[in-house]
Amino acid sequence: MLTNGQIQSLFTFCENRKVQYYDVQVELVDHLSNAIEDEMKSNPKITFEEGLEKVYQSFGNKGFKPLVIEKQKMVKKKNWKLFWNIFKSKLRWPKILLFFALIAGMVTLFSIDVKLMKMIISVLLLSGLIVPFYELYLKVIVAKTGYKFIVVNFSPFISSVAYMLLVPGFLKIFTHKALFSLMPMNLFIPVISIFLSLYIVGIIAMCQTISSVKGLLYKMYPKHFFIV
Repeated sequence: MLTNGQIQSLFTFCENRKVQYYDVQVELVDHLSNAIEDEMKSNPKITFEEGLEKVYQSFGNKGFKPLVIEKQKMVKKKNWKLFWNIFKSKLRWPKILLFFALIAGMVTLFSIDVKLMKMIISVLLLSGLIVPFYELYLKVIVAKTGYKFIVVNFSPFISSVAYMLLVPGFLKIFTHKALFSLMPMNLFIPVISIFLSLYIVGIIAMCQTISSVKGLLYKMYPKHFFIV
């Protein structure tokens, strides 16, 4: 069995080979230590350093890089899946009743006055900014631990919301008079109400996805986040 010093040297070994994510380092160290122990058992004369070199060579010329890239892809895919599962859960019975109530509430408010409609649309669209700010909040918490974690990777869907909100002219399009002449008001109001309701559900799902990742980090690495 490897000593604590040897285990720590494996973390340093991974870090020196540009594995910056602590959660990936943990997996690699676990794999390396088991593989080295097997090598030392099969050949008692082999040293720890020789066993490490032999195991590392099994990763190929590119070392740990392909593994880290694959992990990044897996995390993005997993986060997307988590997001969509949460999103779809909001549209299932009985939560879908709240979705219909949200649509009905918007239709009622939008029917009162066009100016009120424009104001509400703008406020609802801007509410999407909570997502990147919440992501930033989590990254600040993670940064305080002094470690990086690959699971804190929301770029596929977080950036899409941010870009949609920040593209020049986006809000102007939704507040421009020409938009309201594209279709009859009695059709436009239900359509925009459904769109905005889905948008709000999406924001909630994104925030809950980030919250789930935060909870996972606290559960898996309590020692690192206990002092945060």
